[in-house]
Amino acid sequence: MEKIRTIFEKLSDNAVTYTKENGEIIVSIKKSGNNLLFKIADNGVGIPEAEKQFIFTRFYRASNATTMRPDSSGLGLYISKHFIEAHDGKIGFESTEGKGSTFWFEIPIKK
Repeated sequence: MEKIRTIFEKLSDNAVTYTKENGEIIVSIKKSGNNLLFKIADNGVGIPEAEKQFIFTRFYRASNATTMRPDSSGLGLYISKHFIEAHDGKIGFESTEGKGSTFWFEIPIKK
């Protein structure tokens, strides 16, 4: 559970960082079959189309992200993906540059 909390914190921090003042962030958690689905949506800067394929790559940062937070490592999404997959889950996103992003992850409910 500690690693799931870390992922949630990383995705939340990204949403806050890359959403401008007076922007909106929506967080949802729902049960989907035998899984929990977490979503964090924002109306921030979004990710350029040509860069989406690299977003979970170690040390990668989108070109428009580096101007908003120049001191980040580019490890948050890479680590999140690793943790989710280690828990037999999936992680993904939808994003439009200039309109925002929705990151989601789904993990099985362990009984």
